[in-house]
Amino acid sequence: RAPVPDFRGMMHGASRWKDFSTADHLALELDAAWEQPKEEGNKRLKEGDHLGAAKLYRDAALLAMGPLEGGAIHAFISALEAWPEGSAQRQFVENEDLLWTSLVERLPVQHTQRDMQLPDGGSWTAKFPNKGAAVAWANRAQALLLAGAPDRGLR
Repeated sequence: RAPVPDFRGMMHGASRWKDFSTADHLALELDAAWEQPKEEGNKRLKEGDHLGAAKLYRDAALLAMGPLEGGAIHAFISALEAWPEGSAQRQFVENEDLLWTSLVERLPVQHTQRDMQLPDGGSWTAKFPNKGAAVAWANRAQALLLAGAPDRGLR
């Protein structure tokens, strides 16, 4: 009589895909600079400075989102546009080709979405999870709840 094969080990291997996390995988590519303000926010939260912690968590989230999605590049461009007409700063920002090739193309931008074409001619956009931003925004909401500002936590 032949022994009955034990499929338990094979079944575990077949379900390993469930352990994969896209957010964890993408977090490896993320600039870890967001972690410093998050850790400082954790300290402030423990000290009872809820509003100070919320500000640091916001900073951490914006860093985790990157310069484009987090808005840092837009703030930089707005600052350059505020310079007087004819200044070197204003000329730089008004030359879109120069701005794009010398600055924007070199920004550390993580993969945040994937656009796919559908058979019917439409398109579908998948936003990838950003674990760092999610953690920081959740921590900010918690800090604002503790500070008695729940409405601010929703923004």
